[in-house]
Amino acid sequence: MISIRPPFDGRLPGEVYSNIKPGSDSHNSVLKIARQGVSRCNRKGAPMRFISRRHAVLLIPGLTALAWSGTVERSQATPAETTTEIGRFTGGRTADPGKIALDLPEIAENGNSVTLVFDIDHPMTPEHHVTDVLVIADSNPSPRVAAFRFTAMSGRAAAATRIRLAGTQVVSVLARTSDGKLFMAQRQVKVTVGGCGG
Repeated sequence: MISIRPPFDGRLPGEVYSNIKPGSDSHNSVLKIARQGVSRCNRKGAPMRFISRRHAVLLIPGLTALAWSGTVERSQATPAETTTEIGRFTGGRTADPGKIALDLPEIAENGNSVTLVFDIDHPMTPEHHVTDVLVIADSNPSPRVAAFRFTAMSGRAAAATRIRLAGTQVVSVLARTSDGKLFMAQRQVKVTVGGCGG
């Protein structure tokens, strides 16, 4: 197979576009560098674009900044998203308090690892048992934190896990039973150092 290359003009690939001047707008300068490069042809003769290592290194901070700019505004879920997530689980019905024993720290020093323990006071027989449990954190980027499935063979509707919290917020645990009953417990957790990039 013969590879087709453009004629060599004496300049190295990194020197072909050494006259690039960073623009006043960071988006434009990143796009300029991305569009420039040395033209080569692939096996089918179609032109391919390459950039030098120097320009690739310059692209990294710019692309990181572009990606970050889209996520800064999305640092926590909106109340509507939290309500929608709870509504999906409950079907729009109201959950009863009092059946879920929820153990969460009042103050979490590190939001990257917060211990959550719940135990639901409900029989686990084939006719009446807890089927689903949903954990919601209303100020996380995504309100849905964890979901659990239980059967009558589970013996007990209880679990312990670690969750990430972006900051001080209310954590809700919702449970649904095989006969359609809904239970809910809530606890506010004060987070001193946020997880989820917070």
